[in-house]
Amino acid sequence: YIASKNENTGKIETDSGDNAADTPEEPQEMPVAEITGNRYIGYLSIPALGIKLPILAEWDGDYSKLNIAPCRHFGSTVTDDLVIAGHNYTSHFAYLSNLTKGHSIIFTDMDGKTYTYVIDRFEVVAPDRVDYIKNSGYGLVLYTCTYSGSTRFTVFANRVEDGADPISDTTKPTE
Repeated sequence: YIASKNENTGKIETDSGDNAADTPEEPQEMPVAEITGNRYIGYLSIPALGIKLPILAEWDGDYSKLNIAPCRHFGSTVTDDLVIAGHNYTSHFAYLSNLTKGHSIIFTDMDGKTYTYVIDRFEVVAPDRVDYIKNSGYGLVLYTCTYSGSTRFTVFANRVEDGADPISDTTKPTE
């Protein structure tokens, strides 16, 4: 509570501080839906690879979750810093290295809102560089283990506005 003296009446007035104009808004969370006992934030489409994958709401290091589907590791579409981890299974992120700069990635949240990202760069990263991935400055980061498991193949992509024209994704890369 904030107490102040009203100069006109001389009375002490209190304010709980709950005035919406005085209180900064809390960041909005991404919508989540529970399906068959798992919580999902949406799905990821990579047209150049012909894949569409559900994305689990969180990953806390439990690799059994990654066996189900790729997981949000950090961030969100709301704060434009979404990081998604996935296994290098052929049904998940095995072919990320076949993508090229300029290919698009589309994330659709559980409310049906779509976010389009364009790949800017790739990097092989040591597994202990978590802060580097988390604070990359990119709108979307995807990563998976390399086949040796000793490093992470990482895709960095920027969000583009609706109507932007990323390169054609109609040709699948060779496997």
